[in-house]
Amino acid sequence: MKAKLLSLLIVTLLFTIVFSGCLENNKEGNGSITPLSGIVTVTTNKTEYKQNETINITIYNGLNVSIYSHAACISTTFCIESIEKKISDGWQSFFAVGQWPECEYDIDFPAEIKSGESVSFDWEPLIWMSGCNNFTRAEPGVYRLVISYQIREGNLSENWAWQSVYSNEFTIKEERELLSSHILIYGESYIGPLYTKEVNITIGENGYFITYICENSSDLTQCDCKKVEKNINETIIESYLNYVNSLVDEGEGAKCCDHPWTEIKIIYKDGSEKSFILSNSIDIETILGINC
Repeated sequence: MKAKLLSLLIVTLLFTIVFSGCLENNKEGNGSITPLSGIVTVTTNKTEYKQNETINITIYNGLNVSIYSHAACISTTFCIESIEKKISDGWQSFFAVGQWPECEYDIDFPAEIKSGESVSFDWEPLIWMSGCNNFTRAEPGVYRLVISYQIREGNLSENWAWQSVYSNEFTIKEERELLSSHILIYGESYIGPLYTKEVNITIGENGYFITYICENSSDLTQCDCKKVEKNINETIIESYLNYVNSLVDEGEGAKCCDHPWTEIKIIYKDGSEKSFILSNSIDIETILGINC
């Protein structure tokens, strides 16, 4: 009986020592337990921002080894490999702006982020437009960041592999208010024009108003709605602006050759304008909730 009791006490003591050691390996400085996720993650402090807002970015090392990143050093923005904007057929990549002279010179080395640790930094959502001479604040739309970090195996730098990780998606919201918009959809084909659709959005005392006209140019097509005039709410306008902000202007060449194309012009209340030409016809009826 004494032997069994002694064996039980030994097993209990060993379990306590091992279990305590596992907990100790996952403790942060404040004593809380941080479970390792097995991956490196990048998150923003919010999922929606205004254009003039600063974005706070956190990189968390959920691996069981240290990683190295500029996010942990002085030149934090070096870790932003690119900023990607969601467009209709994928993602468009831009270079993020850091503080001068970071555009031309890597003046800092990546620093260590230990297993289970995280670092955060602030970034103004600025992107380079051409080289290092022209930058702008990111346009409204849905974005994600590509963040780089390094895993170091051994003492030879050639064995230090760079990795990339995507952040969560976040939205930069349109702050400008719509004054008017004109949409022209031209149903060109190899046998000639089949139809035209024209939409005008204006604003008056009772809010936004839409005029939609569809005309057949051939017996091969049929307009479901010939003409629609109605008021539309601001929720639809916001969805329309979000859609437009996901588009990429293809230029005058998009009108050639023998296929439908779309032309969009937007005028904002502050006087600024935006125009697009697309080499396809958009489903404007669904976008603006047009039905007969």
